[in-house]
Amino acid sequence: MFKKFIEQERFDIDAKIRCFCFDYRHRLVYIGFSNGTVQQFNSGNGSLIKPINEYEVEKDGITTIKTHHTKDVTSMFVFYNNPESADADFILVTTSLDSLVNMYNEKDPEQSTKIRGIRGSHKIGDKVNEILCMDFSRRYNLLATGSVDGLIVLWDFELTKMEDLLYIHTYRPGSYNAVVIKFLDPYPVLAAAYSNGALFLWATKPNIQYRGQCFFRCKNFFKKENGFYPIQISSMLFINHNMNDIPFKVQYDKDFERQIPKDITEDQDLMTNPKYHSPQQTKSYLIIGDTKGWIKCIDLIPILKKFDIQIMDESTIQSSFNIMKKEEIHAESSLMYNLQKEKDFICNFSSLYPSLMRYEEHIHNDELIHISMIEEPFSLITTGKDQRIKIW
Repeated sequence: MFKKFIEQERFDIDAKIRCFCFDYRHRLVYIGFSNGTVQQFNSGNGSLIKPINEYEVEKDGITTIKTHHTKDVTSMFVFYNNPESADADFILVTTSLDSLVNMYNEKDPEQSTKIRGIRGSHKIGDKVNEILCMDFSRRYNLLATGSVDGLIVLWDFELTKMEDLLYIHTYRPGSYNAVVIKFLDPYPVLAAAYSNGALFLWATKPNIQYRGQCFFRCKNFFKKENGFYPIQISSMLFINHNMNDIPFKVQYDKDFERQIPKDITEDQDLMTNPKYHSPQQTKSYLIIGDTKGWIKCIDLIPILKKFDIQIMDESTIQSSFNIMKKEEIHAESSLMYNLQKEKDFICNFSSLYPSLMRYEEHIHNDELIHISMIEEPFSLITTGKDQRIKIW
């Protein structure tokens, strides 16, 4: 529907859809394109409502329309405060391969206004690293961006202040791409998947003991007859839910992990200590999909218990008071200063133990690109590059 309308309106036919998001009512859809443009559409009939990031430049009497992003838009989300009130705040946040983060005031239904921008958040020296992914923690007011050099930057969303840099040991440019990141609200934890098949769990503020540290890391492997091969995780979904089980039939081939690569260590305490595996009503599952079409469900409760990662009291979290302020941030100096610090790991690489796995199955014939949850009835939707949509 959107493709047909775009062609009728004579938009740039060479521009491909790269990402999209909805407003909180799902009546509006924002679409980001490969040429850096962002457009708002009616989700019911596909009609264009307004351009988001265009502005006019006049030179020698000639007016030219430009966009705030110059490369592929890679991620977007809509932030809202008190959406049903008359003074509700609506902000669209966008990232792009040009390494910029832009924020737009979406209160006016006819016009978008850029209110904030972050430049240089992934610029190391003369190299501008492309931002591939972004996520937002509403509970802890944190914005995270991940780039092709494996660097993840955490920002205080309201203050536009750099909070933490998450990177693998001493920073080494180009070691791994950060391809998917996901905040595990209500826990102060960020899950990050890298191009080498690694999955890291990073502690964030307001956790004091491990803030900015990776407390658990593992690799996603694909087993063939002649050995193990790391497979990149392509999508993640976190479920913190009161339920008897996930909407899959629980099945896991424990023989799969009895033979693991030689460079992987077994944490016997995490695997066998009963205090980490005691039953509880609230389940905390991280569901991952990979580029081979596999889906896996990881029980995070034993990991969170072992490292005493607690849900922080909401009364200790600062509420928003000036979310619509205008500001342009140049982050190069803060970034270079923080990169001088060496990160210490408190864990070795682990396998996805049978004691942590709740489910795995090959469900798509190509890359699994998205996993979503439906609250009622509780179920999951998966989509893949095999052009299949499945409901579980």
